[in-house]
Amino acid sequence: GGAPTEYRPAAFEVPGEPLEPALVPIDLSGFSSDADVAITVTNTLREGTFTLHKEFINLPDDIEVDGLEYTVAWTATLPNGDVETGVVRLPGDGTEVGPVDGGGAPLTFPYGTTVAFEEGPAPALEHVLWKGATFDPSELTIGAGGEPVVKSTLTNDASLITGTFELRKDLAGIDPDDLLVDSF
Repeated sequence: GGAPTEYRPAAFEVPGEPLEPALVPIDLSGFSSDADVAITVTNTLREGTFTLHKEFINLPDDIEVDGLEYTVAWTATLPNGDVETGVVRLPGDGTEVGPVDGGGAPLTFPYGTTVAFEEGPAPALEHVLWKGATFDPSELTIGAGGEPVVKSTLTNDASLITGTFELRKDLAGIDPDDLLVDSF
């Protein structure tokens, strides 16, 4: 038999992956002990991206949000420690969007890159108070589960602003005691 050669495809991309399944035995039995053996290794950088989409809770159905956009800042920390940042605008209709380059092509990141999000101020809507926003999951890892596209959902919690009013009636030319109670 040959000597095992350590081959770690997943370990380079996702920290914590076990190495045992990646060991590849190489049979060198046909070579003399002083023979030169050349092995060619080709590495491929696995890359992926992320998408986000928008959802709402406690928002009345008659409040129109489909034409609105919600700004989300993202921060990607690559496996080598480099940091990239950007902004995506999520349509209120729930369409998935991801980061793109100047030509409109999806931005890709090496597997193992972690991406965190922060929503900018939500658009103001008449009679709506935004109570909070959550990302689920709050952080993504590119390539998690072997998926080239990982996804998160931004959910905004809304509260309908309601109020009351007071009405006061002033009477002129009539004594209030002359009025019937049920005349108002």
